[in-house]
Amino acid sequence: MKKSNLLILVLSSVLLSSCAPSINSSSSSHKVSIPEENSSEQSLSNKYSEGSITFRTSLVYEGKIFIPEEEITVIWQNDFVTKSAVIDESGYASAKDIDGDFNVHLLNLPKGYTYNPNIYKVDSDNPHCNIELIKLSTPISGDGSNQYSKCFRMSTLGTYRATFKSEKNTAIFFEFAPTKGGIYEVESLVDCYDDMINPIVDIYTGNSNYKNKIETKNTGGTHLAGGYTYNFKWQDQFDSSSISDAGGAIIAFGIKMESKTGIYPVNVDFTVRYIDKFAFDDVKKTVIEAKEANFKTPDYDKSQYTLINTDGGTGNYFDAIKPSTMRLIDGKKYRYDEEDGFYRLYDSKTKTYGERLVAYITKACPYFDNSDKGNGSLNTIEYSGNSALTVEGGTQNYKNFIEKDYANACNSDGVCYVTKELKEFLQKFAVSQSLFMDGYGFVESTNRYANEEDQWLFACAYYKKK
Repeated sequence: MKKSNLLILVLSSVLLSSCAPSINSSSSSHKVSIPEENSSEQSLSNKYSEGSITFRTSLVYEGKIFIPEEEITVIWQNDFVTKSAVIDESGYASAKDIDGDFNVHLLNLPKGYTYNPNIYKVDSDNPHCNIELIKLSTPISGDGSNQYSKCFRMSTLGTYRATFKSEKNTAIFFEFAPTKGGIYEVESLVDCYDDMINPIVDIYTGNSNYKNKIETKNTGGTHLAGGYTYNFKWQDQFDSSSISDAGGAIIAFGIKMESKTGIYPVNVDFTVRYIDKFAFDDVKKTVIEAKEANFKTPDYDKSQYTLINTDGGTGNYFDAIKPSTMRLIDGKKYRYDEEDGFYRLYDSKTKTYGERLVAYITKACPYFDNSDKGNGSLNTIEYSGNSALTVEGGTQNYKNFIEKDYANACNSDGVCYVTKELKEFLQKFAVSQSLFMDGYGFVESTNRYANEEDQWLFACAYYKKK
């Protein structure tokens, strides 16, 4: 499915002054006390006498000072100075005899918590900083070992952790099914100032039963110029009609990482958040009715005719061994016949027409079978909560056009002749579903490709006499 992955807004409500990043690491088990009397910035200010500048930092969770029982170190760091101090029994770490601008981050974390290590900064005019802890969310199922049955399934927006236990963990897979339409964002929270881990993500499109990798990304998020760590961040968007309990709309990805040290375990924390509503939810949809589907495609004698795919091959490519090189679906071989009213093979040398083109409507086409049942036909591709037959930015709905009008025009092979309006829909559908997208499109996974204007041919074939 074309999407276009969410979430809780983290790190927004209790930052009493803006502050910078730290070192991500696992931590030992602990107990936590949260004293009511130290929950305000006023009590924080009263703790220290006036005089020389004191930089001080505390941990905060749900608006209250968080006191861990294990040792947690705060680091103030810039290009010239590094200062550290342990959080004391009252919940504060302080540093004196320094001056200037500093990034603030942590050396280890309370178990079950994380934070954004790349946003906390202090200076001599604003030396106080509260670091907002984020409680890690837990997937409801899976172990992350593959992108299907064993992927980590996230049921809520939040902040999650991918833990690489050894170099054998090449990728850890996650899936999130939004419960409402909108724009969602996924962002990694790896410490840029530690600069030891580089997070990478493979982004998938499709559904829970079929996923196709569309992009590998390690850009978009926080990074330092010339640094090793470059956080990923990207957005997915869904209209409301694509949301369903059946998982019609999902955000699916596999997290990978590179390490300078080769020391394990390594944690890559990331946040899935909801950003805003989807713009096309307010767009009026036009229902498109067929005007040229007033025919019935005849059955062809299988003993005399063979269906040939538009690249010249036969059979369903999802069940076949992929060719070693990409094969072009050449649109120059097909042209609309004004007298006949259908698209046909065309010989540019002799300027003559050949067999009529047909399109797979009620049977799966060779290039596009995304059904777990092996059907994947265009007349069944739109199910509850899925707007696959709505194209052109959500403005044109072709559901009746395909499921009724052109499905009725098909023969027993599930194909019908290609009219101008059907070709127009197939082109729009191919674009809306990213079937061809610089080598990462759905159809391109079968090692076939097409020029931009010829994408509609993914659904087509022709009968050739034996």
